[in-house]
Amino acid sequence: MRYRLQRKEAYAMPNILGNCSFPVHTYRWKDIAVSDDRAALEKLMPNSRDYRIEDTRPNEIAQKEDHRMDYHGFRSVKEYENECARIGFTTRRVPFHKDGESYFALITTPPGHPTCTSIESWTLFTADETAQVLDGVINGHDANYLGKLSAHGYRPDSRQEAPAALEYPVGEGGQICFLF
Repeated sequence: MRYRLQRKEAYAMPNILGNCSFPVHTYRWKDIAVSDDRAALEKLMPNSRDYRIEDTRPNEIAQKEDHRMDYHGFRSVKEYENECARIGFTTRRVPFHKDGESYFALITTPPGHPTCTSIESWTLFTADETAQVLDGVINGHDANYLGKLSAHGYRPDSRQEAPAALEYPVGEGGQICFLF
């Protein structure tokens, strides 16, 4: 069967950030009907944002509804950002470039951040949101995501995004001294 009629259902996803155990309320899509005839499914579909028709062979048709990719179960980065805002997470976009190409890092921050155990996550996308390039986490110990991106040749578009170099005490012989 080529087409699937799907319904949005509430879903409580376990929180995997930190050592707290509170659920993140979101949704997922459940199949409720399948058919080779899209028109037949459109007749069954209620006029609601809680239903969609998914094509199992998306490469055979043009992109649907300006959705370019699947990211964590969402059809677009914008849909992911909207859901994060709804449940209390914050997101921000930081522009990057490499070899004349534009990219952006989407940084997701949990509610109540920073705490001693909370972390932020980041994902690098192409500027047109058609591909996910790299991803990682940002912990609270003066480590950041720019090192991994720089190692792969990606540079922030603005100087203010670059972190200041950390100053460590230097001992005899030029060794860095860490205070314990």
